[in-house]
Order: sequence, then structure tokens, then C-alpha cells
Amino acid sequence: PDTVRIVAHPQKDWLPPLPTIRQIEVKPHSRLLVAVGPEAGWDDPYELELLAKHGFQGVSLGSRTLRTDVALPSLLALAHDRLLAADLD
Repeated sequence: PDTVRIVAHPQKDWLPPLPTIRQIEVKPHSRLLVAVGPEAGWDDPYELELLAKHGFQGVSLGSRTLRTDVALPSLLALAHDRLLAADLD
């Protein structure tokens, strides 16, 4: 199956606008590989560039910066919902 790689990151001024999980393209029966960084997000643009080089695309969980212990289960719930929607399309 296809694997969609996403990296959750708070929207920073130096980033182009990030899509939400609902806006990314996911084919039916795909897998999602998720990267979550520190609570304040990735500080060095190099880290995001390295992830992008390996096929990760940035996604936003909204305008607020979430603590890691909140961001991870939120991201997993949204990812599960997105995969289910792709399988039903």
C-alpha cells in the first residue's frame, strides 16, 4: 500500500501555509507515517527540509501550539479519520 508521510508542525511565520490533514491527498488503503517534534515545533528549518527530502509533508493542527502529549493523540485521531474517509471514497 501507499504510504503518506506527514510531519505535524505549528504554523510559523517563516513557513508557507500548511494544509490540514483533511486537505492532504490519501489514496484508499494507504498507510500514514507520522513525525511529531518537540512542543514548540521544529526550530531549525534544516530539520523540516530533511524530513521533506524523505517525502514528509507538513500539516497543521491549527493555530495553537499544542503540547506533545496533546498533539500526538489528536494527530492520530485525525489521521485515522482521514484514512477512513479515503477508504470510503
